[in-house]
Amino acid sequence: MTPNQQHISILLEQCKSGNQHAQMEVYNRYFKAMYNTSLRIVKDNFSAEDIMQDSFLTAFSKLETLKDFSMFGPWLKRIVVNNSISYYHKNSKYNEVRLDDVLYTVEDSQGIVEDYEWTTIKAAQIVECMKCLKENYQLALPYF
Repeated sequence: MTPNQQHISILLEQCKSGNQHAQMEVYNRYFKAMYNTSLRIVKDNFSAEDIMQDSFLTAFSKLETLKDFSMFGPWLKRIVVNNSISYYHKNSKYNEVRLDDVLYTVEDSQGIVEDYEWTTIKAAQIVECMKCLKENYQLALPYF
């Protein structure tokens, strides 16, 4: 066992007894990697941070179930991944839209034509106003 693994084993033994300083030390060692793992899955900074912190709470509360303390890092990462995937599935952006809501009738398309004509007239008026600008201001507006 390497000195680092031995040291984490001592810290985890202290965590089992509720030592908050040991928990903070373990948290400081692993939080960046666990945050990045969660962020890759949920793609939201705040959610990734919440998931990471919840995962640490879960890990500290279930530390008795971990048989080999040298496997703490992979075990914690598995907790973070599972929590992140669960969050992602609960909050996925799949919005089902009925086909009847998307289709429009011929009457609806008439409004689109009117909107297009109104937009074209307004765009022409804006271009005419831009032509009245001083030449040095027109340099920033080359498309008219």
